[in-house]
Amino acid sequence: MFMMSVPDLMVMIMFTMHLYILHSMALSLLLQVIVRAAMIMIFIPVQVISLFMTTLNSHWYSLQEIIPGADCGYGAGPPWGTITGGFKQGKNVIACANLDPYEVLDGSSSRGPSADGRVKPDISSNGADQMSTDESNTYQVGGGTSAACPGIAGICSELYQAYRELTGNPNPESPLIKAVLLNSAEDIGNPGPDFTYGWGRVNALRALQTLEQNRYVLDSVGQGAVRSFTLQIPAGVNQVRAMVYWLDPQGDPLGTTSLVNDLDMTISTPSSTIFSPWVLDPSPNAIALGSNAARGADHLNNVEQVTIDNPTAGTYTVNIAGTSVPSGPQRFYIVWEFRTDEITLTYPNGGEGFVPGKLNYCAGTHLEILLHSIWNILQMQVLRGLQLMLLLLRI
Repeated sequence: MFMMSVPDLMVMIMFTMHLYILHSMALSLLLQVIVRAAMIMIFIPVQVISLFMTTLNSHWYSLQEIIPGADCGYGAGPPWGTITGGFKQGKNVIACANLDPYEVLDGSSSRGPSADGRVKPDISSNGADQMSTDESNTYQVGGGTSAACPGIAGICSELYQAYRELTGNPNPESPLIKAVLLNSAEDIGNPGPDFTYGWGRVNALRALQTLEQNRYVLDSVGQGAVRSFTLQIPAGVNQVRAMVYWLDPQGDPLGTTSLVNDLDMTISTPSSTIFSPWVLDPSPNAIALGSNAARGADHLNNVEQVTIDNPTAGTYTVNIAGTSVPSGPQRFYIVWEFRTDEITLTYPNGGEGFVPGKLNYCAGTHLEILLHSIWNILQMQVLRGLQLMLLLLRI
């Protein structure tokens, strides 16, 4: 039987970890297959073969991106329009993109738009390369959108609990929670919404602060009516974000668009300048789907966001028009937040370490901090490589 020495095996695993740090999905996947195939040649156990098949299965959507025509019929070709299933494309659900620890879209994450051109995914969260439990009371490094979504679900649960404690009321309505999640997300990828990251990477702290600071309002609008709200913007704001979201009624399953009630949002400045929301071009070609959002009227989505950079202090007016409300009146939520230069330290709070039993120091030059961070990352990757090797050797 062919045997491989432990040093040779360690070199192969370390090389795989090195490529992981460089974010080379294709080569990393190939080397993972090589490593696990080598382990099959050494031990030939059923468990290792199962592990090998699990790896291929977890990267199936990555492979779909290079298969011609694997775009779910949208017409733009992969990787666009690869979100499968009706539930994930639903207008009132939260579809989550999968990020690696460095906010890079993982190969297992599908891209929008939905079948009728709406913004999908809705939000992004880390789901790749997580240390989690495995069978036989062991641990594994893995993940996918099925790991990113539970993270969003957990944040939603915390926001539900926060709402209860802040207001003394029962559960909030789901449109409010979805609105604060999307509006407070960190914009990554193209400026504004896009069909890769949705509205951005989730920021649980900012979502919570929206509830804590009562920066939301509930109202309704009927056909042809307009509802207006004043928004007082203080000095020193780098960006104001305002979003309207409504729980749209069920649409026609055979219709070309899912939207039933069409509301339109604008913001007027003290000088009467009007800002429209960000919209994407859903045309079924790669150039349009990869382009930046532009301001305009949105007649596809039941969520709209207006942002204003470096606004002057003063009183602004948020207008919500019931452009087409055949099933109304339509209830809606408006949420908003102010972005400033203020830095909030969320970690560490004092005495914590990235590695249990070790303290991390952030003093020194930028180069020293960078090298220290790289060293911590390398330590973690070596640890993960050793854990994987020991797990496979135990099998």
